[in-house]
Amino acid sequence: MDGAGNSFGPPATHLDVSHIHSHQLLHSGSSRRNSSEPDAGPATIDEIPATHATTSAIGAERNTSTSRLAVSDYRLPRMDGLPSFSEATATSGSNIASEAASINAAPTPVLDSRVILRIGEKQFFTTRATLAESHLLTALLSTEATQDGEYFLDADPDIFSQVMRFLRTRRFPLFWDNASGYDTAKYLELLVAAQFYHIPTLEMWLTEKRYLGVMNIKSEYKKYRLYGTDQIVRMHELCWDREEQCRILSISESKGKAHACPQKFWRHDGDQGKCMKAKCFQHQLRSITGPLPVNNVVVMRLLDVTALVTKPEIRAGVLSAGAYPDGPPPYQGGGDD
Repeated sequence: MDGAGNSFGPPATHLDVSHIHSHQLLHSGSSRRNSSEPDAGPATIDEIPATHATTSAIGAERNTSTSRLAVSDYRLPRMDGLPSFSEATATSGSNIASEAASINAAPTPVLDSRVILRIGEKQFFTTRATLAESHLLTALLSTEATQDGEYFLDADPDIFSQVMRFLRTRRFPLFWDNASGYDTAKYLELLVAAQFYHIPTLEMWLTEKRYLGVMNIKSEYKKYRLYGTDQIVRMHELCWDREEQCRILSISESKGKAHACPQKFWRHDGDQGKCMKAKCFQHQLRSITGPLPVNNVVVMRLLDVTALVTKPEIRAGVLSAGAYPDGPPPYQGGGDD
């Protein structure tokens, strides 16, 4: 203070209040530590000083934020220019690390299932799934292919075609014709092949000779009367179809009067109704006035035939090997390779 009563130093309004407050807090804290009396604590919530998180808490929060950002989606920058992330929400029991690994996992390479077999001197193009039922062929595919990418097996390619047909279609073969019936020799040859290629389903079907129940033969005795020479000559065409077999048991020929088609349609001979339906008389007598004739009876050869007619039917259920083991068959046709 000078002689005029003024004091030296800055005015009171320029005092650093925050510095004084901090100094008082430090002084208060040191006096509490030096005192033997326990700290009474803050009187109100506003008096609690702000504290920093511990090192372990900071590390845990950092790991949590890093894991969340690893599975979060980056979005467009905000208005303040900072990038924005949308954190993936997860329950407390979910494993964020495993989710991130599954998202970033590389796709599993798919093995090409197409293979080329060389059976004897012939190539066969197929897939591993088709050959899975054959134990021998499955073992063959586990070896290395040749330089040409083929798997070679010294065997008969013709009989192997029948084996491939079964593996592709899951249908047993049918070796049968009207003249000689079942081809037993060919079934025996296929049985040897099924045993060689280790195909249990085909081998059992052939061993038990289930192929003998594939064809259902229906037999029926029939009697026919043939009118005129044209019908007698064309007896097989008139009486039964191509799928039927006929064994003639008796034949009796005579002469008599019967209807003859005026238009010479031999199928109409002996049946006046067919001529009436086809209007055969009108086509012949257009120039004749008056009532048209409704009958044209002449003397002709008559032939009475008694025959045993058989017709084969295939039982498709006996030829089926059931559903394909690994789903639908890869090949729906039934032809050769």
